[in-house]
Amino acid sequence: MNFRTAHLILFAVAALLALARLDEPAFWEDEAETAFVARAYLRTGEFSGWDGRNLHAYDGGTAMDAQLRYVNPPLQYAVTAASFKLLGVSTWTGRFPFVFCGLLALALFAVVLREEFREFPTLRLYAFAMMALSTSFFLYLRQCRYYSLALLFGLLAFYLYRHARRAPRWWKFPLLALAAAGLFYSHYLVAAAFLLALGATHLVFHARRTSREVWIGVAVTVVIFAALTLPFALSRQIWVRADMERGGAWWPGHATQLWWNLRDVNWLACLPWTMGLGLFWFLRRAREDENAPRAAWQWLALALAYLVFLALLGPNPNRSVGLADLRFFFLLTPFLAGLAGAFLWFVHQRSRLVSGALLVLITCSNLPALNPLRPRHRWLLPAYLAELSTPYPTAFGRAAEFLAARAQPGDTVFAQPHAMNFPLMFYAGDQVKFCGLLDEQTLLPHAALAKLDAPLWVNEHFPDWFVSFGWNEERQRWLNYFSRAHEHAGRNRQFRYEPVTSLGVYWYPSGRPELPWHTFGPVTDYHPLSQGVHIFRRVEVKKPPEKI
Repeated sequence: MNFRTAHLILFAVAALLALARLDEPAFWEDEAETAFVARAYLRTGEFSGWDGRNLHAYDGGTAMDAQLRYVNPPLQYAVTAASFKLLGVSTWTGRFPFVFCGLLALALFAVVLREEFREFPTLRLYAFAMMALSTSFFLYLRQCRYYSLALLFGLLAFYLYRHARRAPRWWKFPLLALAAAGLFYSHYLVAAAFLLALGATHLVFHARRTSREVWIGVAVTVVIFAALTLPFALSRQIWVRADMERGGAWWPGHATQLWWNLRDVNWLACLPWTMGLGLFWFLRRAREDENAPRAAWQWLALALAYLVFLALLGPNPNRSVGLADLRFFFLLTPFLAGLAGAFLWFVHQRSRLVSGALLVLITCSNLPALNPLRPRHRWLLPAYLAELSTPYPTAFGRAAEFLAARAQPGDTVFAQPHAMNFPLMFYAGDQVKFCGLLDEQTLLPHAALAKLDAPLWVNEHFPDWFVSFGWNEERQRWLNYFSRAHEHAGRNRQFRYEPVTSLGVYWYPSGRPELPWHTFGPVTDYHPLSQGVHIFRRVEVKKPPEKI
């Protein structure tokens, strides 16, 4: 079998595994936001949090502007809306365009490898296999979210940058600016960190040998990129994100974030920390060997610079979670896979059996990436295959099915925690309305909210259905609040909430792409009360208190 055939087989396998059962599980919170705003665009002509029935007021509406438009990067909404328009609104059609873009990125990765490591076909095959069989790659690829778009435009920008630097032509620099703008509209922070990392890597490795023609082309690229992005950024004030502010002093917080970035990039499982240690030894040897793949040094520098700029530009770390923002690392997948391929090529020169065994071990198991202080072995690719072959019910899917079967048209629903309202809003929002999502602390203009025909205010409405994802004192406080005596239409009223059913599923979304939270199957060893999904129905108290 030649190398080209091996690449085609790997690509076909990756495509099959990426597209299989794409409509399972149901959208979780972030995916539901993308799908909801895309569907709202088809109904209202705006990338809005308002779809005509419900308001997607996540975190009190902090991700919307005064016109109720979502300030997140718009490309993910546009891509999803186009898919919905052409193929219909469904979970499958929401995810399909992102899988398609991810597979395009995988094909482009093969082209980049050929350009960067032309004399090393074995290295290219190892690197391509690392990405094409990466479980983390599949999990992010199958999300109705910006991940695949950022991966595609980031790789395209890298490819065009490389070509423009080595063989400058006037038409390459506008294309580079377009690719960078595509990355910007995929995700602002990811774009800023990657483009700055690319520039820093160029200054370190190529500045002295850069011709005047290339510097002029870079200036043209910057001007075109600014023209394509600055008006939008200024008009939308994309840097104002109350939902991203986590407080704390700037320098200690970002120093912590840098440490977390360096530590937690291990969770991508493309370059485990054990292989990373071996990679440094290999790169030292490569500096002394003229026949070694020297581009690996630049890829490593690019990856490290990206993590540094993410830490400097991003919000202070969320200490309650204790992990870096793993979702921002997905753009590093091809570059880490390339570095892993370089290391496996180095081992291959000494033992093909050992390098092949390492490839199987890294793609199938997290053993090389285990934290020695908290070891927890998991199968990766086998677990992903098992998940595809045995679909299982999830909290959002079961709750949406219940509401579709039992709720009456126009009933109101309130779910806790707050973010859990929004997947239900996408699936059941045409039948029921979601109430109580805002309080007086919201930053959204009250005048705009008053024009909406929606039960928005938590102090004014009493939901017909209360859906509790998990159970604790906070959920009980919400039930007590909605069970309070109150005055309505000149008379005293009071409700109580009767338990209707427990859905028999674990409450937390297992469809998240981050490996620490993805369960690869149903969670069965959970506590039914504190970690189940419980549904309550409103019943009026016949004799409310005479005085309030």
